[in-house]
Amino acid sequence: MKNILLLITCGLLMTVLCSFDNERNYVSVRVEIKGLGDDTVYVSHASFDFDSMKSINETVVANNDKFQLRFPAEENQIVWFQPKKLVKYDTDYSNDARCIFLMLELGKPLDIIGKIENSDFLSYMVKQKSVSSDYANERQQIKTLLMKLDSLKILLYCHYFSPECYQSPAEKNDAIIKSLVSEMEELKQQKYEYQFSYVNKNLDKELSAFYLLMSPLDEFGKYYPQLTEVVRNGIFQKILNQKQRNYERHILTQQAKGIVQGMIASDFTLQNLEGESVSLSSLNGGKYIALVRALPIPPQAAKPPGVVRNRRHLGCIFYSFSAT
Repeated sequence: MKNILLLITCGLLMTVLCSFDNERNYVSVRVEIKGLGDDTVYVSHASFDFDSMKSINETVVANNDKFQLRFPAEENQIVWFQPKKLVKYDTDYSNDARCIFLMLELGKPLDIIGKIENSDFLSYMVKQKSVSSDYANERQQIKTLLMKLDSLKILLYCHYFSPECYQSPAEKNDAIIKSLVSEMEELKQQKYEYQFSYVNKNLDKELSAFYLLMSPLDEFGKYYPQLTEVVRNGIFQKILNQKQRNYERHILTQQAKGIVQGMIASDFTLQNLEGESVSLSSLNGGKYIALVRALPIPPQAAKPPGVVRNRRHLGCIFYSFSAT
């Protein structure tokens, strides 16, 4: 009898462990939005990866204001939801004012509650403490700004593509379009400034890392080193490292402007194939260093400082530096 009970207990334990392990390979979310009804919801999701950020688009159908999404994934996912009833004039359905935006981690389901406000704004909050809940809270703080941006985007779309949206043909002219674009840029700048105000005050938050990922390279390079180590090694670690490498290439490109053949190279330190650090200044006596970058480089790419000559072959560039 004891052996039978032991076998049953072991079986139940294995079932629980397998279920838990299986859940770790999924991202899932449960959503309840007042006013949604039985509407179709457009979904777009992509992995946290600059190098292969290909979005997958699909739809789910709500039932009495509720729907859920669960799918297998190898990496954390960025997900957008927008109810069909909030899509206006075929504008981008990942609009900030009328969609739910989430950063889903593997094996960590989220619960979302919210409501549709006058068909102009989708208000929501995330029950679990997460980067998604921080984003939802900050989004609510700039609700008015997001709604203004949304209305301008719709107006701009109308003037470009939908004659039925404006009163008369005379309204469709370059002056109005330029005015709309200018106003949109001002609001985007306000949104950008708000986000960086958040970054300055919250260098220990994952949301700050996300805002930096959406920022220009110069701003990223300024604030990235100030993020706490926990944030740099958090859920955005891989994509932060990718952007950091992009920033380093950006700096090298900027430094290379104005460089001509024969100039003396500034001292620098790199790792050799054995992982040892080697400085240019340590290689006296006319030695040369060949640097190989195994990525396709456009012909117009600038030479790094101190380049004497280079040769392109099979998508690689060979740079030679004089150590004298």
